[in-house]
Amino acid sequence: MMRATIKVMLLCLVAMLTTGVAWQQYILPDCQEGTGCLNYNASTNQLTCGPLGGGGAPTTASYVTSTSEAGLSNEQNIGALTTGLLLNTVSGGIATLSQKASPTGAVVGTTDTQKLVNKRIQPRVSAHSDTTPVAVNSDNFDVVTLAELSQATTISAPTGTPDSQQLLAYVFKTTVARAVTWNAVFVGTTQLPIPATTSGGGVTDYFLFSRNHVTATQWDFLGSSTYPTASDTASGMVELATSAETSAGTDMARAVTPDGLSQSIFGTRHVELECVADATALTIGDGKCYFRWPDDYAGWLVVSVSAHVGAAVSSSGAVTVDIDMCGAVATGVRCSGTNRDLLSTNLTIDANEDGSETAATVAVINTANDDIAAGEWFRGNVDGAGTGTQGLYLIIGIRKP
Repeated sequence: MMRATIKVMLLCLVAMLTTGVAWQQYILPDCQEGTGCLNYNASTNQLTCGPLGGGGAPTTASYVTSTSEAGLSNEQNIGALTTGLLLNTVSGGIATLSQKASPTGAVVGTTDTQKLVNKRIQPRVSAHSDTTPVAVNSDNFDVVTLAELSQATTISAPTGTPDSQQLLAYVFKTTVARAVTWNAVFVGTTQLPIPATTSGGGVTDYFLFSRNHVTATQWDFLGSSTYPTASDTASGMVELATSAETSAGTDMARAVTPDGLSQSIFGTRHVELECVADATALTIGDGKCYFRWPDDYAGWLVVSVSAHVGAAVSSSGAVTVDIDMCGAVATGVRCSGTNRDLLSTNLTIDANEDGSETAATVAVINTANDDIAAGEWFRGNVDGAGTGTQGLYLIIGIRKP
């Protein structure tokens, strides 16, 4: 109690002495704690006990408190804000504190190893004017755009100190195809060369590069929306040829696929059978000729058939031929098992004609029976011999499905 009283008295004496009163000897009254401090009356030259002056904290001062204080007239109570980040807004030299909702998850640091989820990074875009050369500082931009490229253009080496694997994109739109010369720091490969021209026709072309992490001097070409056309001397994009284009065999701008080849005339195998000798009279009957395909062709499909006479055509009446697909041999004799009709409409050679290609009735292959099974035979049968006909030949074409 005495220590607190002396502390109050000393504080009051300091306040009094700083007013410039001359030093004098006084008898100090016995002021009890809570009664205030020593007051000096200049007119009576006396010290008395009195209340603490000053009225508390200055009313013009501002205070930041964690809880509300009733005795303060100008305070910012951060305890009244909701949980979150504290935002300091300064206007006219006056600071105002407010609350900002805190993000979900950890605060992102510049050097911390962290995984960012559900974030969108807005590219830094440089809208370049239609001039050449095109220069960009890779420290400031990720994408270079030109709304219209109206002349042959040179792309300068980017300035700045890019990071390893940093990406840089160029986006050009051209009404007319334009030549583009890339600085030597832009590097493509034999398999992926950098296009030397734009597409034109109002097409927007994209060119993407990555800073090489080994050399740290070059920008590697990653790809483009435009690729050069392939040729027999250069890599590039190529269209795949259809089986019809493959069969035509005249296209230099398309590539042949294994399937396209197998479905073309170059993928078709033919066998020609002499069913009746060239100068031998043609007669009606089954088994005029036989042929067994090697098992390597099991599963292949019959895609064409034709018939031709030999030394003499029929003077009247048509020659008609059907072909059997002979099943497994039951007695050891060929075609003694189950047989299938290869044709739903038989081959016809009209009178005075030497082949079925000109027949009024075209042969039709039965697609239910056109597949070759391992161990099967073909058998040629004559259902109509015409008049005076000599010789008979069959041609059968098969193809991988």
